[in-house]
Amino acid sequence: MSRAAPRVGFALALLVGTGMLSCGPERGHDAAADTVAVRVGDLVIYDGYVAAPVVEHVTMAFVTIENIGTESDALVGASTDLADRVRLHSQVLDGPLGRSSPVNRITIEPGRALVLEAGGYHLTLEDLRVQLAPGDSVTLRLRFERAGTANVRLPVLSHLELVHNPSPLAGDTEG
Repeated sequence: MSRAAPRVGFALALLVGTGMLSCGPERGHDAAADTVAVRVGDLVIYDGYVAAPVVEHVTMAFVTIENIGTESDALVGASTDLADRVRLHSQVLDGPLGRSSPVNRITIEPGRALVLEAGGYHLTLEDLRVQLAPGDSVTLRLRFERAGTANVRLPVLSHLELVHNPSPLAGDTEG
């Protein structure tokens, strides 16, 4: 399934209403540097980004978490210095846009990848302490039941990048 369609729904949902850096987001660096995979325990985290906020004080973050181990793990929390709260959410279809509901944990089965994406599971950054813009980056601390904590730095991407590019961080990996 194309990742472009859920991103269009995400942008519409934001329009309707829905860091470890103490001085604010990191600005003016190469976003490609943010796409480096991070490993914690048997989990590999990659292909992540934060959507530039459309409404003040809230936005969403997305990553792929691959479990290369033989036992299940679970994402149980997240935080950043740039927002008061980061919550795990699940998007549920309810009318044309759907609604987002908080969840306590998201299981990652062994040998599988969990894709946090618009229209499904995602992270909601609430009560942002700074104004985020495309080109910034956000450091998230992801907490897992078994693997522990991973710090991941994610680029902030514009909505135009998300709507017009079905895989904004894929790069030129195919030859």
